[in-house]
Amino acid sequence: MRRRIREQSYVDPELLQQVRAYEAAKGWTHSAFTKEAYERFLSGERGDADLVGSRLDTLTQRLERHQNTLELLAMTFARYAELWCRFLPAEAQTPESVQRGESWYARLMRGAGNNFRAGRRLIGEVFPATGDSVPPRPGSGLGGGGKGPGR
Repeated sequence: MRRRIREQSYVDPELLQQVRAYEAAKGWTHSAFTKEAYERFLSGERGDADLVGSRLDTLTQRLERHQNTLELLAMTFARYAELWCRFLPAEAQTPESVQRGESWYARLMRGAGNNFRAGRRLIGEVFPATGDSVPPRPGSGLGGGGKGPGR
């Protein structure tokens, strides 16, 4: 009596192509691949837990840095808007004032683009690399011990 049963299933051609390439790289038959895949799936073994945990930690740290950057940008924009409102002209706009405003805006955008291309970032301007650490995000539970951008 046979101990194995033939099975047929339908899969996407792209997936089957990936499976065939993996089988060839490992030197496995399709039956060996299927057996290994079933055993791993049923045992819950879907990867190295330490590696997955490490990658999740790295992603979490990067997301926290992005959150810090986003909050810094929001605070900077709010401060800019506050200062801008203080200096709004009392008189009506003239063609010259509109042209001057457009010129200032163009200079601002060119300067921002040049700084960005040169690798300068706002967070680096606010917190220079002199050993100052980026403060922890409010509510993160990280008292004063923020590790900064190089975590």
